[in-house]
Amino acid sequence: MADDVELRAAVKVRVVDYPVGRHLAYLEREADGDGVVVRTGVVAGSCVDAADPERAWVPLVDAGSPEPTTTRYVAVADLIGELTDPGVPRHLAEGRPVHPPRQLFRTGRHRRD
Repeated sequence: MADDVELRAAVKVRVVDYPVGRHLAYLEREADGDGVVVRTGVVAGSCVDAADPERAWVPLVDAGSPEPTTTRYVAVADLIGELTDPGVPRHLAEGRPVHPPRQLFRTGRHRRD
C-alpha cells in the first residue's frame, strides 16, 4: 500500500519539458469548439507549470512564421507528437535507409558482370 502511494507521488512530480528547437505537431481548437486544425510549431522556451503534466503549457512558434511575436502557448494535452528535422527524408530519420545499397548485392536477373 505504501509503495502505491509513493508511485502516485512520483508520477505527479514528473517534469514535462521539451528542448528548444524541437518540432512538434499540435491541435489548434477553433473558438466555437466545433473544429480542430493540426498545426506544426517549434518549441520557443521552457514549459510553463511543468511540474504538473496535466496543466503544463508549451510555448510554440508557428513553423511557417518564425517570428518571436507569434509565440502561442499550447497545452501538453493538445500535443500530437514530435516531427523529424526538416530536410531529412522520413526513411532516414531513424538512421536506416528504406532499401539496402545496390553495391551490396551484385546478383540479379538483369545484371551482367
